[in-house]
Amino acid sequence: MNKYNFILRYILLLFLLPTTTVGQIVVQYPQGDHTADILAPNISASVIAPNNGINEVACGTYISAENFDQSSWQDALTNGGYWEFTLTPDSGYEFNLTKLTVLRVASDRTDPEELEKRAYLYKIGTDPWIFLASYNTTNLGDNLCVNSSSGTVLNTNITTTEAITFALVYYGNNTTDPAQTRFGQITVEGGSTLPVQFIDFNGRRNSEEIFLSWTTGSEVYNDGFELQKFVDGSDWRAFGFVKGKGTSNISNTYHFNDTDPVSGINYYRIKQIDDDGAYVYSDVIAVEFYPVKRDVLIFPNPSNGVFNLQTDNSSSEKVVIHVTDYLGRTVWWKEWTENNTFFMKEIEIKEKGTYIVVVQMGDEIHVEKVVVLDK
Repeated sequence: MNKYNFILRYILLLFLLPTTTVGQIVVQYPQGDHTADILAPNISASVIAPNNGINEVACGTYISAENFDQSSWQDALTNGGYWEFTLTPDSGYEFNLTKLTVLRVASDRTDPEELEKRAYLYKIGTDPWIFLASYNTTNLGDNLCVNSSSGTVLNTNITTTEAITFALVYYGNNTTDPAQTRFGQITVEGGSTLPVQFIDFNGRRNSEEIFLSWTTGSEVYNDGFELQKFVDGSDWRAFGFVKGKGTSNISNTYHFNDTDPVSGINYYRIKQIDDDGAYVYSDVIAVEFYPVKRDVLIFPNPSNGVFNLQTDNSSSEKVVIHVTDYLGRTVWWKEWTENNTFFMKEIEIKEKGTYIVVVQMGDEIHVEKVVVLDK
């Protein structure tokens, strides 16, 4: 493979890999919109939906519902008096959600003693709900769908690799006269990181193997690393696994040997796997490997027609010896398969002249010229 083609293949492989990015605003639900604007990579968001027990109604440019008649946020969760939305990180990514902002929150209550309250909760996956905070809600009465109001900014600092669901729960002390509530824009801030931060990934030839090493800056729930190489120009195949450190905030270095590299360019990547089975890939690296040809010694040369051929065949490969004259005619041929570090055979040629000796051992081919003198 020439250098130009190698560079093109390497660039192509890089485009197939995911990247790591960190954002400020993760998702934003514009005022009156149930669908989120995704403002950071590696995450998806559900629509905002009312849970069973409340009825969505039109309310100017706001999202609104009625029939909030529960006296506590616990009852509201049980009986469906809340809104919810879910954020889901891409496989292998960890999100740190730092802030939840809900603007222009209000109710149609008018009596200060019947103040409607709201609570914010979240749950990860199918885990129980976790309470964040509760606040009083602005009472706007008949102006609910017209007047503006304040909102809430919550510092959350939630880290997850799983889907996370937020709940906006309304409740109050008047359970006989259900309330109508509304809210405007919702924003979630934070950023994404890979559970394992690769500092470097390198490979080099080590005798007849390729030595691979990589260093991580930190690890979170890391089960381990599956070593993969690009085979036959079309497929990635696993050839080794190294156990990870689980969770670690210090630098760790790992290594593994490819004991069966191909002649030419070898492409490698690491599949980092979390405890929950989520995974991401490292960058691709390319390592050149060209086997060192074994020495083939033919002596004496010139000779009176009897030569000795000596080489190393400790890998038990088939050895084929082919001798031709200057017209290309075969004058001597033989093959062996022997496991012998010291491989030595005698070749006898009867006629005087110049001959070509071709020795093939596996993928290696050696060509030598020998001369036979008068006997």
